Amino acid sequence: PARAALGLDPGAPTVAVLPGSRRAEVAKLGGPFAATLAWLHERRPDIRFVARMANAAVRTLFEHSLARHAPGVPVAVVDGQAQQALAAADAVLAKGLNFKVPAAPFYVLVNDFLKHPGGDPFVFSLA
Repeated sequence: PARAALGLDPGAPTVAVLPGSRRAEVAKLGGPFAATLAWLHERRPDIRFVARMANAAVRTLFEHSLARHAPGVPVAVVDGQAQQALAAADAVLAKGLNFKVPAAPFYVLVNDFLKHPGGDPFVFSLA
């Protein structure tokens, strides 16, 4: 139901993208997030992305990052609807999560990776 409500293909692997809720966060992380989506899309063109935006200012910043770093990558950008985006996802790429989330998806917490660089945050499996 969550994928249908967001207009997503119910059969496609889906990644929820939560780049942060503050302008400063998205200004800093928008480019790396968009580049990550481009990287994933090159390797798995079947993956669909749903990016949750906290407000119009954040949306504008993130859409600019998508245009610059991930042109042509299909990303459904939604306002609010964090719980629906998470419920629709098989995996989550997030700056951090500070609210209740469903138990099923695999999470890549970008904030944790940035604090502890050296690992590869992009290695995960979408079955």
